[in-house]
Amino acid sequence: MIYDWPPVYIVEGPYKAQGNADAILQFFQEKLTEYEHETLLVNPARAVHEMKQGKKVCMVGTLKTPEREEFLYFSDNIGITLPNAIIIKKDKLKYFNKNRKVSLEGLMSSNQLKAGLAEGRSYTPELDQIINKYKGKSNIIFSNTISMTNLIGMLKINRIDYIIEYPWVVEYIEKVNTGKSELVSIFIEEAIPYSGGVTAAPKNEWGKNIINQINQVLRESKPSPEYQEFVERWNDSNQKLVRELYQSIFLKKEKF
Repeated sequence: MIYDWPPVYIVEGPYKAQGNADAILQFFQEKLTEYEHETLLVNPARAVHEMKQGKKVCMVGTLKTPEREEFLYFSDNIGITLPNAIIIKKDKLKYFNKNRKVSLEGLMSSNQLKAGLAEGRSYTPELDQIINKYKGKSNIIFSNTISMTNLIGMLKINRIDYIIEYPWVVEYIEKVNTGKSELVSIFIEEAIPYSGGVTAAPKNEWGKNIINQINQVLRESKPSPEYQEFVERWNDSNQKLVRELYQSIFLKKEKF
């Protein structure tokens, strides 16, 4: 299963199927030849629901959380990335301090600005805990959109004031759609310095077997330049930092 979430997954346009998770998914499919593979486009909530039902489906590029561990198996980390940030329009900078740092707890507890978030998506367990605490407040809107870019559209027409997203994702969308940047990122104080996606599968025998096979592929492939390119892809502004994390963390730890 994949989301419409460029450049993690790119489902249309000149770079279709060239996202970094697209590349990793295709790589796994080529290695796991005993399976008949089919790619389904879903939203985050449906992806979790399908796996929770025990269906023979996987999600490459999701996050491991304590809640999901109750009904899912997870692979070792398949990549590493810099943290999520608060994304705003430039005219909202007046609400933030000059060093561009903010507490998500403080932001959500206040009614000053309205958040737009994707239903069913994890923003890392550390941020999920804060989000869940304030879920239901009128200034926090959840969308069941199948496209993560729709939240950026809502931001640009002022239906919401901020989203939580990886800055390199926003950078790609801005470059492809407008060629100029209307948005800026604000560092989240509670965010961890890096995170890593995983592959998730239902917590049954089929899911256990495919996760074991994916872990074997990862152990064999992570040191290769080919796999490193998948992880670094589209991190144009932060490639050096991602490369350092790849060498210092990703190659040395199977789980983080």
